[in-house]
Amino acid sequence: MKKIVICFCAFALLLMGIAVFTVEPRHDVYALSGVVVDVSKEEDTVIFKDFNGNLWEFDGAEDWAINDICACVMNDMGTENIYDDCILSVRYNGYI
Repeated sequence: MKKIVICFCAFALLLMGIAVFTVEPRHDVYALSGVVVDVSKEEDTVIFKDFNGNLWEFDGAEDWAINDICACVMNDMGTENIYDDCILSVRYNGYI
């Protein structure tokens, strides 16, 4: 019984090692943070400025306020140009 358990554990470790080395990292996503500069409750949009001075907009103005810090996961859409990038997710990250 002990040999069966040892063989099973060795096989499981081998499979985990193969899985780890075959997964490619994603190169199309990146992190971005910024400070909220405008909140429109009527249009349900939030505009924030990243630390390069670019303005970005996302929907969902519920609890956002000016000077909140947001952390985003962005998709680069496979291009070098940042102006076609899209926001995948947004999280509140404090305030100034």
